[in-house]
Amino acid sequence: MSAKNDPEARVALCQCTESRRHFGIRVEKQGEGWIATWAFAIKNEESLLREGYQNTRIAGALKLSPGYPGCPYCGSLQMIVCGHCGKLHCQPAESEQKAFVCAACGNAGEISPYDGIGGVRVGTDL
Repeated sequence: MSAKNDPEARVALCQCTESRRHFGIRVEKQGEGWIATWAFAIKNEESLLREGYQNTRIAGALKLSPGYPGCPYCGSLQMIVCGHCGKLHCQPAESEQKAFVCAACGNAGEISPYDGIGGVRVGTDL
């Protein structure tokens, strides 16, 4: 397969709501949105900074592929995008909380469905 046929892919940064640890998510462009295909633990801050995952930006809906393994720390298959800073977090699957406090910016609010409108910054400033 030639490079021209390969999907556009990026690695985005996510933060586990439970452990507060960062992990990477591989996303592929699909139509006007993105699909998460893989997730992996980030061992240390030096690796994160060296790879530049905190600078990844995507716009549009973010969906999970059927093979997406979930957060490497809590196993969650649910994502939350902060409505204030646009950074991505997992939400523990067993959690039925309707409130969310962003670990990155401290913004608090009620969890609502993400409509995919506007830019999403899937990363964090360290």
